[in-house]
Amino acid sequence: MIYGNPNTSNLTLRIEDVNDTFNFLHPIPNTVFEACALGSGKTHAGYFSDRGKALAEVTRVNRNVQHKAIFITLNPCKDALLSRSNHEIKVVKSRTSDLDIMNINHFYIDTDPVRPSDTNSSDEEHELALEMMHTIKKDLSEMGWPDPLCGDSGNGGMLVYKIETQTNNKESTDLIQRTLKALALKYDTDKVKVDTSVHNPARLVKLLGTMTRKGDATPDRPQRLSRIISIPEQPEQVMHEQLKALAGEQQKAEQKQKTNTEGRVDVRAYLNHYGREIIKEKNQNGWTLYCLKECVFDPSHTPNEAYIGQEDATGKLSGSCFHNSCKGKGWDEARQIISGNAKLTQFMSGNNSGYQEQQQENVEETRDEEDTPKKKLRAITIKDFLYLELPPRENIVDPWLPTQGLIMVYGYRGIGKTFFIIGLSLAVSSGDKFLKWEVPKPFSVLHIDGEMPAGTVQERYAKLIASQAKEPVAQLKIITPDLQTSGMPNIAHPKGQEMIEEHLDGIDLVIVDNISTLCRYGRENETESWYPIQEWGLKLRSKRISVVFVHHAGKGGFQRGTSSREDVLDTVINLKRPADYQPEQGARFEVHFEKARNVYGDDVNPFEAKLETHEGNLIWTLKDIEESLTDRVVDLLKEGVKQDEIADILGVSKGTISKHKYKAKQAGKWTG
Repeated sequence: MIYGNPNTSNLTLRIEDVNDTFNFLHPIPNTVFEACALGSGKTHAGYFSDRGKALAEVTRVNRNVQHKAIFITLNPCKDALLSRSNHEIKVVKSRTSDLDIMNINHFYIDTDPVRPSDTNSSDEEHELALEMMHTIKKDLSEMGWPDPLCGDSGNGGMLVYKIETQTNNKESTDLIQRTLKALALKYDTDKVKVDTSVHNPARLVKLLGTMTRKGDATPDRPQRLSRIISIPEQPEQVMHEQLKALAGEQQKAEQKQKTNTEGRVDVRAYLNHYGREIIKEKNQNGWTLYCLKECVFDPSHTPNEAYIGQEDATGKLSGSCFHNSCKGKGWDEARQIISGNAKLTQFMSGNNSGYQEQQQENVEETRDEEDTPKKKLRAITIKDFLYLELPPRENIVDPWLPTQGLIMVYGYRGIGKTFFIIGLSLAVSSGDKFLKWEVPKPFSVLHIDGEMPAGTVQERYAKLIASQAKEPVAQLKIITPDLQTSGMPNIAHPKGQEMIEEHLDGIDLVIVDNISTLCRYGRENETESWYPIQEWGLKLRSKRISVVFVHHAGKGGFQRGTSSREDVLDTVINLKRPADYQPEQGARFEVHFEKARNVYGDDVNPFEAKLETHEGNLIWTLKDIEESLTDRVVDLLKEGVKQDEIADILGVSKGTISKHKYKAKQAGKWTG
């Protein structure tokens, strides 16, 4: 079952979520579990076998704003604990210990954003934690794991898998801890961590549907209502062997990433050498953070917002700044600014000082080096080059999508990217006009969708085909997860690329929708994670095949991850959400060109597109941004909204509202 994401600004309890959490974790009637409220100075806890009474107590306690959060035991308790606090949450001397747990029924993954202690997460931190949670869930699903309870804890993400029942002993606990460490080694970033401390049998988890008040509510760090995102209707268990297989990856990863104290970068010496003042050094979640007086990327930022970090276990380096404008920048970018291409060897100790530098500078060269045949470069004289007969580049979509083009289209989740991509596929394969752009002739298309259910994609294609003037005449092929028996290929890996290339005969345009689901390599915010996909795109370009990459926008509205993706791209289009957008409006967005080679003037002016239904047909209506803003001002004026309030709603100045009000009067749209 998939739950919505309602506006919870006026809610402090979701009873449906609370009941569903009870039923998922403790489905057997009369099972004893603990519910407790923490954060008011004293521990309040109660033991329950009656879920109805538990709900009544949770409802009562949840109203008390002194409680930071309400939790529930992940696994069932011994019946005797009922006498400790029988169906009442009250001040208690003792809580559930690991020895009080009957057996281990669940595997819990907590994706937690890095932030100061006792604070709520910011919207950006919150979103990054949920993104990591969804990535882990997807990857585990591809490994054959069943669907978990998927939740938003209010500050981060949580996944709870039902597992083959384990005896409560050290062997079982160690297995769960090793499995968590394997996930942490694979997914941890300097901004979000997988909590490896949640392995113990008596572990508490957030009771979803209740409030999270880790810190005081502030505009940039609000308190939130925890919620269920999705829950399986018929939960299945993760088998013991599946846990062992994943735990085994931890030993391999540790061996690969292990470094001695020799060969590690002395970060303090490195920063001091290049004149970067350290104002504080602190340990956090297995990392040593060297907090800087001045942000590497923008000196105007407040001191202590930027840092260089080193992972204690591996010596791995990271760099970050909590400021929105620095989002997506990491160690690679920081190092370039601090020391350029200068080697790190002088800041390493021991005889094997080159090892760590080689790991960080030559990831691609060291990977499978012995198994990769040497490549030969071809060089020709300028005379021969000028006499080469090269086929002319023509436009697939005039003027921004050329043959041999590499394009990116990105925007927020739910903004209408899928309708944009399906409309583009149909227009290109039929030679029909798309939005305001001409398609000179039909071109063949391969649409790779890595996210949507096949039924949804089919329905949207059918509606748009029925609504357009021309049907596809060139080849239009679709690859979608529901048609596969062994999951979707990973386009960041050569084997995944080969699987796609088997379907490229006669194809002019490949659409990769989207990077997050189809290009799984490394961390999204690291430049090197993009290199395998970039190389593949250049390979297709050499074969006269264009590629459109589809991507998600982060909280700040910019593309998620490294900005170096744009280096080889011809065109970058950002689908932005209008300031007064309402969810019921569906696919409505502003089209902005952020990069456009050889496209100028009016062709790159932003405009608004909206998919509307007219007489049963889906029709794109277009407006330039100025006209659209004038119409929105008129609509709000007719509703009786004051000018200063309109300015706040639309995110513009009062003077802008006055200008558009005047334009509306001149055009006869407003007479007030």
